[in-house]
Amino acid sequence: MNNKHHRNCFTFNLVILTSLLISAKLLASGQIYLSSSNLPIVKINTCGQEILYNEYIVADMKIIWNGDDERNYPDNPPNDYDGRIEIKTRGHSSYWLFPKKQYRIETQDSLGNNLNVSLLGLPAENDWILYGPYSDKSLIRNVLAYTLAAEINDYAPGTRFCELMLNGAYLGVYVLTEKIKRDDNRVDITKLLPEENSEPEITGGYIFKRDRVDDGNVSPV
Repeated sequence: MNNKHHRNCFTFNLVILTSLLISAKLLASGQIYLSSSNLPIVKINTCGQEILYNEYIVADMKIIWNGDDERNYPDNPPNDYDGRIEIKTRGHSSYWLFPKKQYRIETQDSLGNNLNVSLLGLPAENDWILYGPYSDKSLIRNVLAYTLAAEINDYAPGTRFCELMLNGAYLGVYVLTEKIKRDDNRVDITKLLPEENSEPEITGGYIFKRDRVDDGNVSPV
C-alpha cells in the first residue's frame, strides 16, 4: 500500500474518531461544542445574513489548518484562508429533506472578483463545494468513490475532510470538494468558440450535468 493510501485510511480513521468524540460530548452535555479537532476547521461568518437557496450572499471565511497530525483549535488564527467569499446553499432533495445543508462557495478578493486560491492543499481555483454527508453515516462514501476514481481516470474531484462552524455554531464534519468544471487543474478541456460549430473543432471533451429531472432538459455544468 503506497503513502497516498496510508494517508486516506488514516484520515478516515480520524474522522470516525472525531465523530465518536463529538457524540460523547453530546450525550454528556446535550449540546454541540467543538473544542479542537485533528481535522481542519472552516469558520464562516455571514454577518447575520441567512444563506439563501441557490442565491449567493457575501460572507467571510477563515480556515485553520496547522498541518497533518496537528490539533486545530477554533480560536487559532486562520492560516490557510482568511478572506471574502460568496456562499449559497446547493442541492435539491438534500435541501428539503436533510437538516445538514450543502453549500457552494466562491473565493473572492476584497472587490468581489473571483480569486483562485489553494484550499487545504488542493490546486488553486475559486469554485468549491462544502458537502455535508448527512445520509452517509460512515462519512466516507463520496471521498472513497472520488479517491478510487482518481486512481483510474485522469481526473476526479479532490476532497478534504473538515469541521464546519457557521456564525459560531458547530455544524459537524463536512467535505471540502472541488467543483467539477472546465479548468486546467480540474477537467482539462478546451472551451469552444461560437464559430467552432463543425468538425474537427467540435471534437473533444464535454461536461454535462443531469442529477434530477425537472423539465426534461440536460443542463450544462
